[in-house]
Amino acid sequence: MGQIEVLYDLGEPYVRLEDYRAVQARADALAAEVARLSAENAALRAQLDAGEEWRPVTENPAKEGEYIVAGEYPGEDVFTTACTWYGNEWLNRHTELPVHFTVLLWRPLPAPPQE
Repeated sequence: MGQIEVLYDLGEPYVRLEDYRAVQARADALAAEVARLSAENAALRAQLDAGEEWRPVTENPAKEGEYIVAGEYPGEDVFTTACTWYGNEWLNRHTELPVHFTVLLWRPLPAPPQE
C-alpha cells in the first residue's frame, strides 16, 4: 500500500475512496488477527489452568506416571525434582525405590514442546 494522498477541497481535507478502502481492509485484517490471537491466548491459559497447578500431597495423582514434586529433607530447603507416582507411593524415577524425603506438593509434567 502506497502513501495516502490527502486532497483538499475548499479547505476541507478528504481521502480518496481507494485509499480509504485499503486502510479499512488493513484495519479489518488487523482486528481479525487480534481476535485470533486473543482466542489462542485464552485457550493456552485454559490449558495451564486445567491441571498444571501445584497440588497438595493429600490429593494423590489419578494415574501412575512421572510428576514434578516439591520435597524437603529435615532441616533443608525445599527443592523440586521429577518422581514416579506408583500406586500409593512416590518413587525415585531412576532407581524406582521409594523417595527418602518428604513430598510436599506435586504437579503434572508439562507437555513436551511442539515444533
